[in-house]
Amino acid sequence: MVIKLPSPRPVFGVEEVSLSLDDTLGREGVMWAGVSGAARILARHIIETPSLVKGRRVFDVGAGHGLIGIASALAGAESVVFVDNDEDARHVCMHNADVNDDSDRCIASAELPKLTDTDIVFSTSLAVYKDAIEMISRRLRDSNATSLHVERPDHFPMPTPPYKIVREASFTHSTNGQTYDLAFYELDRSSP
Repeated sequence: MVIKLPSPRPVFGVEEVSLSLDDTLGREGVMWAGVSGAARILARHIIETPSLVKGRRVFDVGAGHGLIGIASALAGAESVVFVDNDEDARHVCMHNADVNDDSDRCIASAELPKLTDTDIVFSTSLAVYKDAIEMISRRLRDSNATSLHVERPDHFPMPTPPYKIVREASFTHSTNGQTYDLAFYELDRSSP
């Protein structure tokens, strides 16, 4: 599976990075719009587990380049909402969705709307933003929506409770050769 992440404004002279979910982090010196190991692993998980998103409304929170939302659309999501407070990021998400032939099911928003029970919320590398995590937690608690967040637990772990680790993975960075442990978190509905 290859997902294209073209730049509407070329970065380092690179106009398009075709991102294979099994590749390392793109071309040397170019990590277009922060394509992190966490985003790659979550995108690969979505592609390999399409039942997770099939027929559901997906929210890619802190979308950045839109990799998670695009993977969700390709895996059969009913619709995708790229949520990012940066207007340029929202533009890039829609541009990338268009290039991957998925813009008809995608929209971009600055805010996470009210969730329904069948929605799913994804995020990566968001735990550093305490306000965002608290907002997501409130929205999730007001519904039975599903969540899956991927973080580096040694760097910025999700708050436990209300989140619990449901899976672990590792990722080797192509530029510095370091291996990072990643954790998949979901909201623990049994915690107060």
